[in-house]
Amino acid sequence: MIRRQVGGCLQFGGRTMTIVGLAIILSSCSVPLGLDGRRGPDFRMPNDDEMQHMMDRQRGKAPTKQPPVSTDGVQVVLQTGHAGGIRAVALSPNGRYIASSGQDETVKLWDVASGQEVRTLTGYGMLGSDTLAFSPDSTRIITAETGSGIKVVEVASGRDVRTVGSGPAAGGMVSADGRIAAAHERGFSMSAGKRALNVIDLATGHTIWTLPDSEAQSPIALSPDGRILLTRRVDISMPMSIGSMFGFGTPSLPSMQQELLVWDIPAKKLRKKWPIKTVEGAGGEISPDGRWLLREDLSTRSLTLTDLDTGKPVHTISTGASGMSGMTNSLGFSPDGKLLAFATADGTTKLIEIPGGRVQTTVQSSAVSFSQDGTQLVLAPRDGGAPFLRDLSSGKETRLAGGASGVTDLALAPHGRTLVAAMEGGSAKYWDLATGQIARSFDCPGGTGVRSVAINDAAAVLATGCMDGSIWLWDVNAGRKVRNLLPPLPTGEFVFPTVRFTREGKDLIVALRDRLMVLDVATGKELRRIEIPHGPRPKALSMMADPAAAYEGLDLNLKAMMEERASDQPPIDPKMLEKMEEMAGWIQAIALHPHQPLVAVGKQYEMSLWDLHTGQLVKQFRDVSRQQVKAARERMREQEYQQALDDATSLKSLLPSLPFGLGRSSPATSKAPEARSMDDRFDLVEELGEDMNGANSLAFSPDGRWLLADGTKGKEVWDVTTGKKLRPPKSPRRVGFDPMSIPDNMEFNIDGMGAAFSPDGRLAARGHGEVIKIWDVATGQDRLELIGHTAAVKSMTFAPDGKSLISGGSDGAVRIWDLQTGKERASLMALGQEDFVAVTPDQYYRASKSRIKGVSFRVKGTLYPFEQFDLRFNRPDILLSRLGMASQEAIQSYRLAYEKRLRKMGLTEQMLGSDFHLPELHILTGEVPVSVNQTALALRVKASDSKYALDRFNVFVNDIPVFGTAGIPIPDRQAKTPEQEILVPLVPGRNKIQVSVLNQQGTESLRETVYTTSTAEAAAPEVYVVGIGVSEYKDKAYNLRYAAKDANDLLNTYKAVEQRPGIKGKVHLLDLTNQKATRPEIRKAKDWLKQSKINDLVVVFAAGHGMTDEKSDYYFGTHDIDPKHPATNGLPYEDFENLLDGIPALQKVLLLDTCFSGEIEKDQAVVVAQAETGGSGTVKMRSFKAARGVTVTTEASETGSNPTGAPRLSNEMVKFQQDWFADLRRGTGAAVISSSSGNEYSLEGEQWKNGVFTYALLNGLKNHGADANKDQVVTVSELQAYVIEQVRKLTQGGQNPTARRENLEYDFVVY
Repeated sequence: MIRRQVGGCLQFGGRTMTIVGLAIILSSCSVPLGLDGRRGPDFRMPNDDEMQHMMDRQRGKAPTKQPPVSTDGVQVVLQTGHAGGIRAVALSPNGRYIASSGQDETVKLWDVASGQEVRTLTGYGMLGSDTLAFSPDSTRIITAETGSGIKVVEVASGRDVRTVGSGPAAGGMVSADGRIAAAHERGFSMSAGKRALNVIDLATGHTIWTLPDSEAQSPIALSPDGRILLTRRVDISMPMSIGSMFGFGTPSLPSMQQELLVWDIPAKKLRKKWPIKTVEGAGGEISPDGRWLLREDLSTRSLTLTDLDTGKPVHTISTGASGMSGMTNSLGFSPDGKLLAFATADGTTKLIEIPGGRVQTTVQSSAVSFSQDGTQLVLAPRDGGAPFLRDLSSGKETRLAGGASGVTDLALAPHGRTLVAAMEGGSAKYWDLATGQIARSFDCPGGTGVRSVAINDAAAVLATGCMDGSIWLWDVNAGRKVRNLLPPLPTGEFVFPTVRFTREGKDLIVALRDRLMVLDVATGKELRRIEIPHGPRPKALSMMADPAAAYEGLDLNLKAMMEERASDQPPIDPKMLEKMEEMAGWIQAIALHPHQPLVAVGKQYEMSLWDLHTGQLVKQFRDVSRQQVKAARERMREQEYQQALDDATSLKSLLPSLPFGLGRSSPATSKAPEARSMDDRFDLVEELGEDMNGANSLAFSPDGRWLLADGTKGKEVWDVTTGKKLRPPKSPRRVGFDPMSIPDNMEFNIDGMGAAFSPDGRLAARGHGEVIKIWDVATGQDRLELIGHTAAVKSMTFAPDGKSLISGGSDGAVRIWDLQTGKERASLMALGQEDFVAVTPDQYYRASKSRIKGVSFRVKGTLYPFEQFDLRFNRPDILLSRLGMASQEAIQSYRLAYEKRLRKMGLTEQMLGSDFHLPELHILTGEVPVSVNQTALALRVKASDSKYALDRFNVFVNDIPVFGTAGIPIPDRQAKTPEQEILVPLVPGRNKIQVSVLNQQGTESLRETVYTTSTAEAAAPEVYVVGIGVSEYKDKAYNLRYAAKDANDLLNTYKAVEQRPGIKGKVHLLDLTNQKATRPEIRKAKDWLKQSKINDLVVVFAAGHGMTDEKSDYYFGTHDIDPKHPATNGLPYEDFENLLDGIPALQKVLLLDTCFSGEIEKDQAVVVAQAETGGSGTVKMRSFKAARGVTVTTEASETGSNPTGAPRLSNEMVKFQQDWFADLRRGTGAAVISSSSGNEYSLEGEQWKNGVFTYALLNGLKNHGADANKDQVVTVSELQAYVIEQVRKLTQGGQNPTARRENLEYDFVVY
């Protein structure tokens, strides 16, 4: 385990701000504070849970809740990965699980064998968990985060087992083996007194030992075996004042001494101690042998190796990082102590030899951890997604599923049917809300994240602002770039641009750094530029540059003491400070007035209103003058909060970590202050927040009267005309403590964004952390809290009718809310380039076909692959009904497509209900290893059925029935509880093994699934190709020109592979062309294919005439077929599948270049292709035009074509069914690609010198046209996508290849 080091101004500042705010609240809870400092008689101090709840509400933390499930407990699990950067990773001792923590405020659990994300844990801070570890038996995961303490979570269920420590500064240390933790006892109560530092057995939760004098200590490092604990003890002789924490009042510096203590936990004694300086890092790592301590110097960003026996540094290692770049995420030793792993937030991981300091390896990763045996690294992409494994010796990587990205901005078209979402991953997703799918994706050409989007619906133009500073205009309909308005910045520079169209849509307003630009949309020319001047330097930055500035104008002796102590403080990197000052002047948000040429501008510390025509400042929105601030400081000096700080002794352990010196007020020399009530105190706090007057979100009301601003200190509504802030009536004063009573001006909004008015202007909404708050503008009273995002909300917009609200967040989800009920209607998740999943709270979904395997289901703690429940929950018709944008006719069409799919499977909707009787099967074998060095795996299984006798076991490897479609018969035909051991053959690499049982009624159980990887050495794979092609028919009237040539061309293409250098496996060819292509000869090919081995490739290709009889059953035209009686000598489709059923090879593909080779849609009309297609030359159809049962018209016959009388699907819906629904009828497990749909003709012609399907196929293989990722091999999915696209293009849509059968699990190499 490698702990993330707490560092970086954002993380530290955010958490410190929360702590300070809570201290002020608690110092004045609900009752007057008298002259003697005693509270009223009804005051009650909060307990731990109330304190935590109040702190969560203060920063907008959504309450942790169970994920949504269907009515009968089925949960959809999406393989989204982290929507933000990954900060920490860990691998379980058994190698089966990876845990990862990300900036999307989640911890995710991954199954290494399956590559799947199996569980998401929420409730963490904005940077996720600081520490990750597993228990020794791999059944529990341990997380540690500053705000929520140490949690022990059960892997199988996700259930919290226990929590150790809670509240601010409760984060502790966890040993790498997951056995021991060191943390302060739970509690944040101000009256609880001192909190002890305990060593805790995580298996039982029992305290092993309480350190002596522990209230003055904080844990620094814990050895991997939990035997050595390092703590830092801070001796502060005098308590502090709230005034000095803020840098005002009359402070005096305490006498502060710091020591590093080395404790021997088994012996329960102090081993060593030595003095340290503040400049040394807050955390550290102990080597596995307990000899070395590694710490980071925060000022130089170097690593110091210290001998734990002597306390002396022995080596300094340069990390190459400085300032704000490359903040440390992970730091730790390999299990043998010979290597150090060091990962930074900018995506650089280094392996450094110890103690020499030589850099051995550098890889791209934002987090790193060693496996327990030291042979593998767990790494993480910088921009999020899924962690991955890297073998240290070979460099081979094991990738997991993922692909989500955080949402940064939303733009809704005026009609409300289309939405554009800006994504951190580098693209803008154009959602069609009527269909619930991504229509287009617009990428930032430089690959950087999209910060802002705007849509001009009238002109069908989209604007994107990229984080590399480039601004682009796009044609929404064509999906192409119109022009580049601003070029990208030099490499390595980044900005946060904002783009908005003016009301007429002729101009685009761009906010970039500290300037506004007005650009002409038609020409791209800059019409006007407005430089927004910087305000006074924020006090927070001044204090970072010169901590003594906090004491300016006060006692000269105190100032001198501060300057004397300056050498002990971590120096601020001038470059970092310069960048922070620059960014403080950047524009964070803009809003355009709905009726006037005005733009509101929000920066980090100020807000203003500007005239777009003149470029002049109209007004600044500042509610508190600097004179008021000065007066407030004087009042604060007069008041001492000694009693509050006496109660808040738990804050004392935090003080040494604060980035500036702290002191205690001298005895007050002024007259005694008057008693102040809670409301007065909050007004005082507001006056003191001079550095918090900025906004990161802005919105004008529809009438332009009000401006809604949301920033660090929460929401504010301003009168645009007067520049005054709207002050809602104060809430009634509550007696005692109420954790719900957090005043608005104390709701610090650290990471939430987004502000919007409803179309009628009566309601307003804002993103407060993970929560969306909606309130009545007139009364200021909250109306709704929308809870569903698992990370910070970043943008939102009301629908045009005001009945719903759409939000996007750092969790990568776009959520649509019903404002009548306050419930979520659906969430939309973009994955990768154009893939997506859209899901309702009751788990109905639709997903892009290529992403469907990224959906799985959890039932009673067991995770099932998508095919187990896809038929029941993949319901586009229900999803579109919930979205409310599609017409009833469209929804009905989708319903018909769904029903058609069920009929193909021989099922009804009632059979998918939760009460439908199923046999059961259980795998009795213990935990299957993640990897095995063998070619077969023994599984013991037991089946049962309370109603019917059982028939056979079905065994699948990578979705292929390894014992054929007939499975393994159960000998005892009366058996209802058979038990059997099955030896399952394995392919080299990853194996998804599934076992099910079928009863004698034909009902199959749910498939129990296990995963393993076979590392056994296997023989070089060989290739078996059967080429079937008929150009010469017994009846010469039906001869074709190119069918036999097609087969021979493919055979020659594969034969050429054998001649390539480095190819070890043989290529076996079987030529069945013309007279050899009879039904008996083709059937004999199965015996030839039985020579194959499990890891060989089998390709069966057939080209010739295809026909259907009066029952719409397909037959391949053999050499001697009788067109009038095709069943006599013709080859039915089932014979093709039988060729591939039960043969040893698992990599099987069937390619059919004939008419009607796709699946017949018996209630659909036959589609006739254009006679002239794809250029000059003769085009011929591979079909018997005079064949009985084929109607060459667009009208269906009155009989036979639609025997059920069911409503007919439109051709568009037939295509939808093929393109969007996965075919779950496994059959032989072979991938089947057909040259045309079941209702189309296939074409050949002189211009191609082949059938058009074969022409595209050969180009895709020989010329590498299908090698989409340029890795020099072509997979089944690549070939399928290429051939479909090329044939549709060559025939102008007249011929549409289909995947008659496909294997989404096993995407093997075919060339």
